[in-house]
Amino acid sequence: ALARVQSFAVAVLDVMMPDMDGVETAELLRMIPGNEDLPVILMTGAAHERVAECRGYESGAVDFLYKPVSAVVLRAKMRFFCDVNTQRALLKKEIAEVEGMRRRLAKDLDGQDILFKHLNLGVIILDSHEVMVRVNPQCEALFGFHAGDLLGRPMSILFTDNNSYRAFNAEAHACFARERGYMGEHPLKRKHGDIIWAELFGAPIVVGGVAEGMVWAVVDGSPHQSMRESIERYSNELKATNEHLEQMMAELKRKSEEAVAASKAKSSFIAGMSHEIRTPLNSLLSMLQLLEQGEMAPEQHEAVHIALDSGRCLLEIVNDIMDLARIEMGEITLNEEPFDAAEILRSVSGLYLPVAEDKEIDLSIDAQTASHLCLGDAARLRQIFFNLLGHALRHTDNGRIQVALSQSPATEGTIQLELCLLYTS
Repeated sequence: ALARVQSFAVAVLDVMMPDMDGVETAELLRMIPGNEDLPVILMTGAAHERVAECRGYESGAVDFLYKPVSAVVLRAKMRFFCDVNTQRALLKKEIAEVEGMRRRLAKDLDGQDILFKHLNLGVIILDSHEVMVRVNPQCEALFGFHAGDLLGRPMSILFTDNNSYRAFNAEAHACFARERGYMGEHPLKRKHGDIIWAELFGAPIVVGGVAEGMVWAVVDGSPHQSMRESIERYSNELKATNEHLEQMMAELKRKSEEAVAASKAKSSFIAGMSHEIRTPLNSLLSMLQLLEQGEMAPEQHEAVHIALDSGRCLLEIVNDIMDLARIEMGEITLNEEPFDAAEILRSVSGLYLPVAEDKEIDLSIDAQTASHLCLGDAARLRQIFFNLLGHALRHTDNGRIQVALSQSPATEGTIQLELCLLYTS
């Protein structure tokens, strides 16, 4: 009931609970709106319970702890997920602000469109190539053309000849270069060839300091002072609107840059926290390795071996998180070192062999054709093998898994490795 009225940063659940176990509780929590991405840490005292661990990860759990749980490790994990939740909330807030700005900009553009269609004078909009891309209904009525007859064509078709258009165009660009609007009277040609005298009022469309086209207002008949004032007022409104749009675009750009910076900060934070988690984890693995080398009963030796394998799996997950953070920050690098791809595959398969035996799965490896020394990033290749084999085991309940690694002949100093997985499911 509590989860239905508020969201949580992280949930820590015991696998073995009365009435409903921790896995079922985790699945129920993540079904509640607002908790879909809730990170869940499961705890159990059965270190050998691989099935429970698989069920936990399939239910959405992000971590698995075995009792007795170290308070230092638990606090570090909870602090990490709480900080991630805080960063996610800040990012959502930034995205909401950008979306609100986008809606306000769309509203302003809609208002301009209404003004464009109902203004009591002809309006022509040219693109950066001085081709007509928009005309309003008043302009169609003035010249007797349909919009389809004008769009995509140069404005010169409305002038009586090319020479008069070139003179007009040169004069207009000279005014724009001096950051002034253009105003002039010219004879223009209607659809059926009759000539009308019209006043042209124009200004460049500037976005981000770059001219993206021009807007022209066309007035039929002899100029009147009141009409001149109306056109000047409209030109000023267009200029003010253009300045407003520039401000909105600049603000939108600033918010986008802030969102990107927040995302990079999140990635940097995750990388740092993953490193902090990895330090005590490495110490724990070292202690388990020393313990494994000592004398103990077979059952104890098996339990230590399983705990060591689980710790290595967790270390791989932490390394994956650090790699993802580095990729988002653009800091990922590939190492070059000699390695044997077949030996790496056999090593990774050895880690999964106890899981396969527990599930009674026949896991076979064929890497004879790839037993050659290569130069590259062995750690990345190990990650790929680890992820692919883990995926195959998670989706295979019984039967067999066949893994074959081969390589093509070297060409221009490079080789191509091919990993083929066949599994029952």
